Amino acid sequence: WGPVAFTRPDGVAVTAMDEAMMDKVCRDFAAAARFMQAAGFDGVVIHAGHGFLLTQFLSARTNTRTDGYGGSLENRARFPLRILKAVREAVGSGFILEARISGREKIQGGMEVEEVGQFCHMAEPYLDAVHVSSGLYFLENEYGTSSTMYHPHGYNAPLRARIKEYVGIPVGVVAYVTDHGSISENPVVNTIVGWIINNIRSVPFIILILFLIPYTRLIMGTASGTRGVIFPLVVGSAPFIARMVESSFNELDAGV
Repeated sequence: WGPVAFTRPDGVAVTAMDEAMMDKVCRDFAAAARFMQAAGFDGVVIHAGHGFLLTQFLSARTNTRTDGYGGSLENRARFPLRILKAVREAVGSGFILEARISGREKIQGGMEVEEVGQFCHMAEPYLDAVHVSSGLYFLENEYGTSSTMYHPHGYNAPLRARIKEYVGIPVGVVAYVTDHGSISENPVVNTIVGWIINNIRSVPFIILILFLIPYTRLIMGTASGTRGVIFPLVVGSAPFIARMVESSFNELDAGV
């Protein structure tokens, strides 16, 4: 299923979605979010970037429909907004709903940051936060969806700053800090950890990527009484990271 009918390079036929298909997808997203809520999670992230379904409708590059779901950005945003609205209505206002977006598709004819910012403004009534990535899933290294050693640190930060101009909700960024040096030797890590410590009482949530996990005790030592939440993003050896995170959480609970 997709915004328009076509045959993929691998021979799979894609069917243009009609109203019944859209209704089913909205129900499925809502049901999945309710499952997470019932399981005790505090929130979910809706993937609205990297060329997946929501982005396919949002982008004029892939959405060439001539009905009410194509043409203007307002029309192209209708189905993605229906999904977000369905999820929000299913879980209520006390459940965190975040969206991941691509600040730019980085391909000819793809979405640019201005349209992405406008969409985020449209989606703001349903969201608690967004975080900004970039590029497309099938061109990860070429277009910066996944970083390499040749990408600069924090190269999505300017896109995040532009999108923040359109919304009042928190806007995060996938920063792609790839140097895993020590906190004392690496000024990038030192800056990130220092910023977290200085701002932890005012930020709504923090996602720690793999190389910052060893510093959770230092960071969380300043967290007593904060309303913010720290979410470790486990992207490596899960048992090893889980032990470090559990130890840090236990120490915080014990007042260490």
